[in-house]
Amino acid sequence: MVDLPKSDTDFLSHKQPMQNRDAKATNIFTRFEKKEVEQSIVDRFEKQVVIYPNRIAVKTNTHQFTYDALNKAANRIARAILALCGEGEEPIALLLEQGAPMLAAILGVLKAGKIYVPLDPALPEARATYILENSQAGLMVTNSQNQSLARELTQSTIQVLSIDEIDTSISDENLGLSISPDNFAYIIYTSGSTGQPKGVVENHRNVLHEVMNRTNEISICPDDRLCIFQSFSFAGSIRKIYPVLLNGASLYPLDIKKEGIVNMANWLTQEEITILGGRAVIRELFSTLTGKERFPKIRLVTFGGDSIYRSDIESSRRHLSPDIMSVGLAGTEFGTAARYTIHKDTPISDGVLPVGYPVEGKKFLLLDDAGNQVGPGQIGEIAVKSRYLSPGYWRRPDLTQARFLPDPEGGDERIYLTGDMGRMMPDGCLIHMGRKDFQVKIRGYRIETAEVEAALLELDTINRAIVVAREERPGHKRLVAYLIPSKQPAPTVTALRSALAKTLPDYMIPSAFVMMDEMPFTATSKVDRMALPEPDTTRPELDVDFIAPRDEMESRLAGIWKEILDIDSIGVRDNFFDLGGHSLLAVQVFDRIKKSFGRKLPLVALLHAPTIEQLAHVLRQKEWSPPVSSLVAIQSHGSKRPFFCVHACNGEVLFYTDLARHLGQDRPFYGLRAQGLEGKQPPHNRIEDMAAHYVREIQTVQPEGPYFLGGGGVGGMIAFEMAQQLLAQNQKIGLLILMDTAPPRPVSSIPVSTGSRKSLGHYVSRSFYYLWNRQLIFVLKSVIQKHRRKIKRMLKPYNIRRVRDALDMAPWSYVPEVYPGRITYFLSEKRERTLGGPEAAIGLWYELAAGGLDEFHVPGEHLDMLKEPHVRIVAEHLNACLDKAQMDDSDTNHAKVASAKTAE
Repeated sequence: MVDLPKSDTDFLSHKQPMQNRDAKATNIFTRFEKKEVEQSIVDRFEKQVVIYPNRIAVKTNTHQFTYDALNKAANRIARAILALCGEGEEPIALLLEQGAPMLAAILGVLKAGKIYVPLDPALPEARATYILENSQAGLMVTNSQNQSLARELTQSTIQVLSIDEIDTSISDENLGLSISPDNFAYIIYTSGSTGQPKGVVENHRNVLHEVMNRTNEISICPDDRLCIFQSFSFAGSIRKIYPVLLNGASLYPLDIKKEGIVNMANWLTQEEITILGGRAVIRELFSTLTGKERFPKIRLVTFGGDSIYRSDIESSRRHLSPDIMSVGLAGTEFGTAARYTIHKDTPISDGVLPVGYPVEGKKFLLLDDAGNQVGPGQIGEIAVKSRYLSPGYWRRPDLTQARFLPDPEGGDERIYLTGDMGRMMPDGCLIHMGRKDFQVKIRGYRIETAEVEAALLELDTINRAIVVAREERPGHKRLVAYLIPSKQPAPTVTALRSALAKTLPDYMIPSAFVMMDEMPFTATSKVDRMALPEPDTTRPELDVDFIAPRDEMESRLAGIWKEILDIDSIGVRDNFFDLGGHSLLAVQVFDRIKKSFGRKLPLVALLHAPTIEQLAHVLRQKEWSPPVSSLVAIQSHGSKRPFFCVHACNGEVLFYTDLARHLGQDRPFYGLRAQGLEGKQPPHNRIEDMAAHYVREIQTVQPEGPYFLGGGGVGGMIAFEMAQQLLAQNQKIGLLILMDTAPPRPVSSIPVSTGSRKSLGHYVSRSFYYLWNRQLIFVLKSVIQKHRRKIKRMLKPYNIRRVRDALDMAPWSYVPEVYPGRITYFLSEKRERTLGGPEAAIGLWYELAAGGLDEFHVPGEHLDMLKEPHVRIVAEHLNACLDKAQMDDSDTNHAKVASAKTAE
């Protein structure tokens, strides 16, 4: 039984005074009043929209939303959600990257009166599926980029809403729904000691209370610009998003994995960031600075986490010179509970800094193992008493009851047992002393080592697993797994990492694996974790043979890797991640590469070239960009033969998702997306080139025929040419589908059976592109070079227009040959009626199909036949055609086998 204090005098609630705004801020700071906590997040946000409609709310490399624009986008999303789900509280899953669209979706869910469940697209499929099932989400909100992943995760069990497909005619006015401060706002899933993530619930009132404290403690005002590096699916992001958006300030998300640390200093100065936070990222930033950089706008540096060292503060004072630094103690279940403010003249002692004094509305007590309060200066488990604690764990009343205790006086406060150990100083300042259990924090992520151990023990090659966090130098922790294998030879690090990646996110995969014959034990027969050996610096056992560096470039790269990974010997074919590398270490590697080779590479290069051999090949190229695949797995599961469907005139394939769903889960469905949409590669200008590229792409999935091909609009013409090219390879075409594809130009002077002559359109189009590429770009070259970063962002829509122009022009220069097989043609009712019958609409396809043409007349207007409700009719006919084609192929194979046996 826990012995709880009987009065508030048993708690220490001393607090440092709030500091006034300094000269770096131009706006007058307004205190966040306690009465403002009693409202919804939506109410507070909409007030900021009225006051600051044209201020920047969020800015990234790809988006910039004012408060008014963000509010309108959120309103449209909210109405789309309500149209699908109706009113009432229910979880809504959000599958989006950090950034402006994610913020709009978060606010849209809240405006609809529902609960958002953020899912990072980078999560392993098994973990994302578990969260989706456990949360019982009634809808998944995503965007075009992640729609195929959303379909795969939901398996058609719940609806999927793409924010990119929301009708722009939907009203963007505020909804005016009444949302109580007691309503749940979100469910954040954290690492779980039972081996599965656990969902922590939070309500609107608690979020507003957190905003109140952070606003008043660090004096956030509309002039502030705060950067955020974390995924929005982690609780740490909550403590940055809402204090900004509910105070009229500006949020600047930055994806470190994509953008890297190397240029972060310039970005901080360019964007005039005033508040910088993120302990792990700040430490990596300091490692890249020369000391000459200046950050005049940064007024505040916040260090979240429980172990902040004197070196962190000294580095911040030396490189950033902020007026204030802030250290604290926070958790998903209890928010920010302590704050320690450091001024320019605050003396700092050696070792770990205190986490500070209790914030307003929260109090501490320290308990021993029996649940009794410890004496002055003694170490005990930190417990937080407040009325602003999380309501508990989603669908886990047992765990909620064990960790959240009622107020012994019967009040509305509760007590949360944090599992952190601490010691109180005489003035009430709290010193953090580590974890009571085996939960650790690595690179800003809280991890239950038991969850990692459970994942390891699921492997049939592992008999025993102990996972610990080792801090081999101050501020740099890493997970180390100590394993007893169940058989010999022991599994390689490559195999272990590959197996764990299926269930654990990358930050939970140990950096080092140590094989043991037996575990050390204490006198009480428990594993002696203190006696576990330090990992040595020898090369781990991998799936590849050791090959030493063979030239100067590989030797220099190996030297960089050895120093950063702390490994004595590294082979040129060793995988960076198998050696214990992670994203922050990758930042150091690429910073060293820039200094050593004078080449700036994107971090994504390490995903495509994770070995020294591959990275050296990248460095030898004058220009390098990551390969972009045109093949999109809209539905990758199923035992039937896959159907490959080419994009229409816009180059995208996501409008095929409804068709793929209606074809059933047993039919793999791959879309072929146009090259050039990202602007990294030029678009193809000829049907023949498009077809050749797509043939190579589909053969990575299905090397041999028969092939089922199709396409809508111009995609049907490309599919037609793909079939011709595959036949030239002696491959078989099982089915060729054209959907409302305009016929080739019936120019009598061009022989249909040969491709020797080109149409006039070909020469017009080629001349057009010649003039564009050689003349206009030549004139603009100096401007582009000078402002290339801004122009690249500005011209992103131009990439799409350029692809569309190429797709519009390509059919003019295409001279088709007669196809020896049969063509299946889907003709929309509107196109047939507009053009005066099927003969005019289908045109030359009758003559090009030597094996005949099967027609299906379906309702709808052009490719609207692939949308609800008409798509059901198309899918019904198409399914029958696909099944028949597959059956015919099976019968042919059986006949061949029978004939061969008879001949024998």
